[in-house]
Amino acid sequence: MTDDMKARALRAVQCDKWRWMRGMSTTDNLMVVAVDAFSGVQVTDGMGTWWRKPTESTPDFSDDATRGCLLALVREATCHPTAVVEVRPMHDGWRGIVAAPHATESWVYLSDWIMAPTPQLAEVSALIDALEAA
Repeated sequence: MTDDMKARALRAVQCDKWRWMRGMSTTDNLMVVAVDAFSGVQVTDGMGTWWRKPTESTPDFSDDATRGCLLALVREATCHPTAVVEVRPMHDGWRGIVAAPHATESWVYLSDWIMAPTPQLAEVSALIDALEAA
């Protein structure tokens, strides 16, 4: 995972609406298998499982499932269950935005357009922007 992606991950865990979800991966190559309000986050390395405090890990947003969970958190936090991330190539990089269809307007924008050097980074940055704004 790049330094830019790690910086985004640290921003995400600071959001009020952030929480770990089963299926997420961590930057230290673990997978979340359970989340409990009292025990914390149960993780596995494929050979064993153990419990950690939620603050002892950072999400790995280079993992597709973890990005999908981030989208689920945004949908939940914004009360827009059909929100999507749109990523478009630009001449100097990529831009991403989070939007949701609306009954009276064509779209409701849940984040600003975010410029980034890669499509993954644009996607994650727009999702975190929407989570912060929720």
